[in-house]
Amino acid sequence: MADKLDDIMRKLTRAGQHVRMAERIGNEFFGEPKLYTHRTERQDHGSTTTLTVRVVSVQPTPPMFVVRIGEAAHQLRSALDHVMWMLSWPVGKKQEQQVEFPIAYTRAEFVGRKGRKGIDSLPGMRYRMPRVARGVRAVVESLQPYNSRKCPGAESLGHLRAISNWDKHRTLLAIAGNIAAVEPEVSAYGDVRILSEQGFSGPLKPGAVMARVEVQFGPGQSYVSVKPTATLQPFFDDGMPEEIRGLNVGWVVTGACAFVEHTVIPKLKPFLI
Repeated sequence: MADKLDDIMRKLTRAGQHVRMAERIGNEFFGEPKLYTHRTERQDHGSTTTLTVRVVSVQPTPPMFVVRIGEAAHQLRSALDHVMWMLSWPVGKKQEQQVEFPIAYTRAEFVGRKGRKGIDSLPGMRYRMPRVARGVRAVVESLQPYNSRKCPGAESLGHLRAISNWDKHRTLLAIAGNIAAVEPEVSAYGDVRILSEQGFSGPLKPGAVMARVEVQFGPGQSYVSVKPTATLQPFFDDGMPEEIRGLNVGWVVTGACAFVEHTVIPKLKPFLI
C-alpha cells in the first residue's frame, strides 16, 4: 500500500509543479507594464476639475497560464479518484466505471436522489464508494464543500470540482486580470491644487475606472498628469461557474492543493494501511 500512496503523492507533487509554473507565468504577465493601456479623461465643474483614468485595452491572458491551472486541477482530481479506487471494492465493470471520490455541493447530491421510477438520478455514495471500510463514508462526507463550517477549507473541493469539470468538458478556463489596488501618482505643475485622489479595484477590462483625481486650477498656467500604479492579480471571470467566479486564481488552486495533501489524504490514510 505504501507504493500506491507514493503514486498519489507523485500526483500531488506534479500538481504543485504546475501551480508554480503558472505562478511564474502569471507574475511575469501581470507585472508587465504593457499589459494594459489607459487614458485620462477631463471633466470641468466650474471651479474644480475631475481627472478620471480609464482602461483602454488589455492583453489576453497567456494560454499556458490557463493550461497549467487546468493541469494542476486534473492531477488533484485524479489523485482523489485513485485514493477512492484503493479504498473501494467494486463488483463488475459498471461499478468500476462509477468509482470516484465524490464531491457534492449538497448532502442530497452526495447520497444520491431517486428519480420517478425509483432509479438514482445522481450516483450517490454507494455507487461511487462501493464496499468501502466502515468509517470511510463518514470521513469523506465530512470533507464535502457543504460541511465547510465544520471543516475549514472544505470549500476547496468545490472549487476543484468546478475547475476540473470545466477544463475537462468545455473550453479553456476563463481567467482575466483583476485590479487589486491602485495608487495614483499625481504630478502637478504651476498654479494647481490637488483636492482628492482615489484608486479603484475590480476587473481589468476596457472602460474600467482605475483612478480619479479632483483638482482646482488657479489663474496661472498649470498642468496635472495622473499615472496609475496598479497591483494586478488573475481571477476567474464572470463566465466561470458560480463556485469560483470572481475568486483569485492562485488562492483557489493553492488552497485546493493544500487541502487535498494536508487534510484529505491524512484523514483517509488510516484506512489505506
